[in-house]
Amino acid sequence: MQVTTNPNPTRAHSSPQLSRHPDTGELVIAETDVYGGFGVNVHISGDGGRTWARGGDPMMKPYTWNSDYAINGPYVTTAFDKNGVLYLAFTAADPAQGALNRAERPRPLFVARSEDGGRSFTTTMAYQVTASDPKTINNRRGRVAVDPENPGNIHWPGSRARPVPRPAR
Repeated sequence: MQVTTNPNPTRAHSSPQLSRHPDTGELVIAETDVYGGFGVNVHISGDGGRTWARGGDPMMKPYTWNSDYAINGPYVTTAFDKNGVLYLAFTAADPAQGALNRAERPRPLFVARSEDGGRSFTTTMAYQVTASDPKTINNRRGRVAVDPENPGNIHWPGSRARPVPRPAR
């Protein structure tokens, strides 16, 4: 079954990630359409993947450019906690910096949280980059892991087992 409504045979979606809601069984796919906007797209299926609907937008303006290549993905990862809260981790650049070499574009790390299975998101910047420090700018692949014992703890690479700041409600 085709998930997106894009009929273009040359479309490119970078390494879609699939997660299943622990209570409802709904499927959620998060992916990056690298030829159609460069943002993170979310798709939801309540019937085992036979049909799909568009989910919410996790991007935080002005950082809406997740990736511009369909290589070496994934560029977004997904995880449900045991209470059915969906988390996405991704990096994104400001499109205004698109003229910079890909390796020199500042890419903060974001964590998006959804309590309605991906229909809407609250997003927070979990890691701020410093444009003057080259060691911090070339982030490309955000990862998320939810602590199975304490879903209030969300971890990402380099976090040294510290929880991600929770988005304000």
